[in-house]
Amino acid sequence: MVEIEGDSLTEIRKMKGDREDKSEIKPCLSDIRSISKRFEKCAFKHALRQENKSTHILAAKGLKR
Repeated sequence: MVEIEGDSLTEIRKMKGDREDKSEIKPCLSDIRSISKRFEKCAFKHALRQENKSTHILAAKGLKR
């Protein structure tokens, strides 16, 4: 079982939904959905950016590189 948290509510909603996405991140969403089927249970949850501050800082540093 796995639980995936993200601070982008829009992207979490896209992951929970079954509709085809037409955004630029469509390949990433497709990969995540495919991989998530390998788990007995996979939950996508929204985390507020303030609560997820350390992850946000790491992501920002990664983007700068």
